[in-house]
Amino acid sequence: MVYFTCDVCGESIKKKQIAKHCQTTCPNAWYFTCIDCNKVFEGFEYDKHTSCMTETERYAGKFLMAKAQKKADAKSAAATAKVEEEKATAEASPSTEEDEATKAEFCKYLIDGKEWMGWKRTIRHVLQDEKEGTMKLESLWKLLKGTFEHSSIYQGETKEEMRAMFMEKVHRPRFELVKDDKYIKLKPRK
Repeated sequence: MVYFTCDVCGESIKKKQIAKHCQTTCPNAWYFTCIDCNKVFEGFEYDKHTSCMTETERYAGKFLMAKAQKKADAKSAAATAKVEEEKATAEASPSTEEDEATKAEFCKYLIDGKEWMGWKRTIRHVLQDEKEGTMKLESLWKLLKGTFEHSSIYQGETKEEMRAMFMEKVHRPRFELVKDDKYIKLKPRK
């Protein structure tokens, strides 16, 4: 609560009681001084004075300001560090949108989004979806590995076990490895 001193009679008055003071006790009052900040207000200017320095600010002065500045700097530094940490985390791991897109790509080749079709059938579907029916063998491997891991039959097989199953199916007569075995394509049906 802000208190004022009437410059005519010297009485200390709460802000909300100044109007009553002017009507009854001191009708000639026109200047009021804020007790906390010692600022003089003329007429109704006191009404706009809603806050001023606290007692601590008044008596601690520049020492309090230095302390407040240090606190503000520390808070700002902490916020900056947090933002940088979040940036680093975001760069290190893909965003949830990317995770969802990747999962959708894997689940595209599962029956009802969870049931595995089998290596050979999945390879055939992937190659049929390709424009030219040809795909890099490594790209196909990564897609099928992810699809198999998202399927309901995945039992924690190692990467080597999955790669062996994949390579066995790739060498079936239905598929053809081209360009130094770096690409795979469907053989045309006879």
